Amino acid sequence: MISMGMRPRSPRGTGRDPGRVAVDLAVILAGGGEIITDLAVLRDQGEVFGPVASTPTAWRLLADSVLARLRSARSRAWETAWLQAAEMSGGITTARAGGRELPGLVLDIDATLITCHSE
Repeated sequence: MISMGMRPRSPRGTGRDPGRVAVDLAVILAGGGEIITDLAVLRDQGEVFGPVASTPTAWRLLADSVLARLRSARSRAWETAWLQAAEMSGGITTARAGGRELPGLVLDIDATLITCHSE
């Protein structure tokens, strides 16, 4: 949906998919990245992330007024998710954590800490 919402960004159909560039930026943010040049981390792991846009390409994506398109695409994605949840019997189940119920949609994302040591 992000790609469809941002399609006007690449009218010729050439170059990088702007939706894919936005996803790469989101992955960097989720991984703790703070600056656009952190995309190099994804580029260095091509076997995991595939082709990743260059830093100038990411800047071009953000330099234009694409925030409204991103918000619109995100809104449509959320709407689709909630409609699909409503179609399920009983809707979204309530999650429990720490002995209390958490209403709404809960994303349980797990991580593994790896200890590194160097002399």
